[in-house]
Amino acid sequence: MPEDIPVEGSAGRVSQSAQDQDAWVRYEAWWHFAFGVLTALALILLAVEESPASRRLLAACLVVALAGWYVGVGKAQINRSDPRRGMVAAVGTIVLQLAAFAAEPGTGVLLFIVYAQLFAYLEQVRYTVPAVATLSLGVALLSAADAGWTWDATLAALGGGAVSLIFAISFGLWISRIIEQSRDRAKLINDLQQARAELDTAHRDAGAAAERRRLALEIHDTLAQGFTSIVMLVQAAEVQAGRSEEELRRHLALIERTARENLDEARSLVAALAPVPLQAAPLAEALTRLTENFSDETGVPARLSVTGTPRPLDGNTEVVLLRVAQEALNNVRRHAAASHVDVELSYVDVSVGVQIRDDGCGFAPAATSGFGLRGMRSRVEQVGGDVLVETAPGKGTRVGVTLR
Repeated sequence: MPEDIPVEGSAGRVSQSAQDQDAWVRYEAWWHFAFGVLTALALILLAVEESPASRRLLAACLVVALAGWYVGVGKAQINRSDPRRGMVAAVGTIVLQLAAFAAEPGTGVLLFIVYAQLFAYLEQVRYTVPAVATLSLGVALLSAADAGWTWDATLAALGGGAVSLIFAISFGLWISRIIEQSRDRAKLINDLQQARAELDTAHRDAGAAAERRRLALEIHDTLAQGFTSIVMLVQAAEVQAGRSEEELRRHLALIERTARENLDEARSLVAALAPVPLQAAPLAEALTRLTENFSDETGVPARLSVTGTPRPLDGNTEVVLLRVAQEALNNVRRHAAASHVDVELSYVDVSVGVQIRDDGCGFAPAATSGFGLRGMRSRVEQVGGDVLVETAPGKGTRVGVTLR
């Protein structure tokens, strides 16, 4: 994107890209070139004039002084847009131009660029029109005086001044109108860029929040559940210590396996890959392993059944169903005190679902406030699915999820 130019002062030009700069600024090099060419032309005309050498020398000195004034004062004002500095630049330019014209009318060739300079210095119409009118009237009066104030000469001088004034004002107002449109366009562009920046920030914040929620769900459904299993297995191993070496070894093996699976899940999360069980097996096989691990760790029989005709599923759907089963079984492990668990994977027409039923103690749905069920609902709703939880104290629990 083009680089913005800075702004100075409340009356200065608004910050704009290069394509929307003021005509004075955008074509500054051409204004400098035009002034240089006309200054050189004025000096050449003075050199070939037949008027007294003293007048031509004085006029040449004034032309050089006008050029120095432009370089030292006026040129900087085009970029700075300081009202007080602009007034000083305009007054000096008018005085030097009128003095040069009084010394030798041939210097009037500079009026073509001096009129433009006045509009560049002052900018606002309420200042530019009086300045241009003053210069035009001064030139007209000096022309009439040079002609001896004859009636015809005076009318010709005033007519020429009027024509110059009309041309200068028309040209200046046209340029000013272009500048005003450029400023309006630049302001609109700046507003749009600001709105886009604010929208980008909002999108980044929303994306960051969504990513935090996703990671919270992933950590809860994988690492947290794995560590919970490890804690329960360690407690069971402590009970078996000194009683049954075989049972102790079995619990230690389960602890090692669960820790390794947790490590794999952690690496998967870091690498932003799919869940580890799904990388090596289809969904049904991953659920089979999940239920077998549950039975091994808790001693509660768990069985997986598949109904309907299995079909390929997209990775996101498989992840959601696997995470739901993990969370439901983790809740059974921690709270249900069940004696049996059934997991069903069902394919029906265009939908697919998973149900986890246990014969445990159940609970009052209104009394739940944990992250597990809320996270489950959030995960399923993100993919447009439905969650059904049927339970009551002493009646067991059924968790069903359907994705379409």
